[in-house]
Amino acid sequence: MDNLGVNLPISSNLLLRIFEKRLARQNSVQDLSISMQTDLIKFSGVAKKLFFNMYFEIDLRPIHADKRVLYLHIDRITPLNLGWLKSKIFNRPPFLNYKKDTIMIDLNCINRVRNIPVGNVKEFNVSGDKLWVKLVL
Repeated sequence: MDNLGVNLPISSNLLLRIFEKRLARQNSVQDLSISMQTDLIKFSGVAKKLFFNMYFEIDLRPIHADKRVLYLHIDRITPLNLGWLKSKIFNRPPFLNYKKDTIMIDLNCINRVRNIPVGNVKEFNVSGDKLWVKLVL
């Protein structure tokens, strides 16, 4: 009975569209790209702050899930570990929240997940170019 559930693949392209939609309002992050490797989600792009542009790379590692919210830890950020940069990219309520190197992603902002009215995330992992999410009752 423990294996029953729905496995949903979320591609890096789908995540990219969701982030771009939420970041487009401020025009402060450009050229955003998302790729996935085993156990890591990698973000890169250019952040604008006053009169300069800064290229960044951020690695996120899955931690755990609570109901339909995924928690990811910032493993690495280059060139500088700046709070304003992390907040600018990852603090986008209600879909994204950022607090102390932890990113919370509410999956209900993704139509594919929202269309399944019951169930919570039991497990999730990054495999190939997909974030695999398992919803169970």
